[in-house]
Amino acid sequence: LLSWLETTLQADIYLTLKDRANLAAGASLKAEHVDKVRELPGVETWVGQRVQQVPSSTGETYLIGVRPAGDYRESLVFLEAVPDHWAKFEKGEGVFLTEPYSRRSQLSVGSSLRLATPQGKRSLPVLGVYYSYAPDRNLALIGSSAFQEFFSDRMWSGLGIYLQDDAAVSEMATELRRLFGEEVEVRATGNLKKLALEIFERTFTVTEVLRYLALGVAFVGVFLSLLALCFERAEEVRVLRALGFSNRELFQLSVIQSLGMGLASGLMAFPVGVLLSKVMISVINQRAFGWTIAFSMEWNSIIESVLLALVASLLAGLYPAWKWSRQEEEESLREKE
Repeated sequence: LLSWLETTLQADIYLTLKDRANLAAGASLKAEHVDKVRELPGVETWVGQRVQQVPSSTGETYLIGVRPAGDYRESLVFLEAVPDHWAKFEKGEGVFLTEPYSRRSQLSVGSSLRLATPQGKRSLPVLGVYYSYAPDRNLALIGSSAFQEFFSDRMWSGLGIYLQDDAAVSEMATELRRLFGEEVEVRATGNLKKLALEIFERTFTVTEVLRYLALGVAFVGVFLSLLALCFERAEEVRVLRALGFSNRELFQLSVIQSLGMGLASGLMAFPVGVLLSKVMISVINQRAFGWTIAFSMEWNSIIESVLLALVASLLAGLYPAWKWSRQEEEESLREKE
């Protein structure tokens, strides 16, 4: 997620209307304010976006007219694209689709998306399909020149501001809030990344709870298994005592056996986890959300999982080991009584 945010959020400051429900209805930033933004000292360049909800061959499509500038081209990472896709895009010769939209509508590079515009029906080829983890909508991008031609609309729904190296982001954000007023949301890129990560962490809180719940179930399972075994291994205790094992050595032997169980389960979890991750990424995520997530091995997480398995098995095996090591001794004391 962090890698996607770093790639997607290229501008220094983003402006959009606070009332998101009105964006598709045609609400826009005031043209005179947009003109003033271009003249503000410290502004190097800007990216503009205009949103329209348009009937299409695949249902309602959120068509976004884009004026690319600055590093905007680097904000889109493509799964597939035609040669010279950016040049054709800026000329209005086609559209870019998000990956979820492409999978859901079964449109790919070479296919055409038919749009109903005020100027009549238009059939535009798909120039590229790009990665996106944005809300699940039918999002399509088109060059601003073609958008303005189709809809006779030169307004903007949102702006991305690129600042000069010596410009202060906080001061510019304050100036933009003063210029646009309360109806516009002004966010610095750093704050947007922080907010996105906080939302992401809250979303996966349940996953963390389930992880610790699974660890607790494993602990109880190992504990009960070892406790049951300690009563079934009375003959083994007698043999080991006959060989000269002390209580301490019996205790150590049982603990080592517990750690062996934990190590075996931790190592077995590694290939099983990799297989489940592959299935999740390649099958479940693509069918449920249309996303493609890059697979990468996090060795720190693997080592952490093995260590957790060892710690859980050690803690679960302490009492059964103590009970098992003293079993024959307790029986002898009962016989003497």
